[in-house]
Amino acid sequence: MGPISHEQVRQVSTAEGERVATQLAKEAQAVLEAPMMDKGAEDPQGINVVVDGDWVRSRDNPEGMEGKVGVVSLGSGQLSGA
Repeated sequence: MGPISHEQVRQVSTAEGERVATQLAKEAQAVLEAPMMDKGAEDPQGINVVVDGDWVRSRDNPEGMEGKVGVVSLGSGQLSGA
């Protein structure tokens, strides 16, 4: 294999970037088109979201502030914190 030019690198990275952007756009559109569900309803895609908060004291704000935690479960033990 010989040397690779800057133009070859640019072409490959541009093509890959466009492929990734197209996939992300499809995923984002699917989220936007997903139906709203009532609290406690079963999700046919198997995605579960739990959000909770609590009021905590803070040195920066004597009156305290609310802290929020969100957990998304995609099934089979995969978790993503927010």
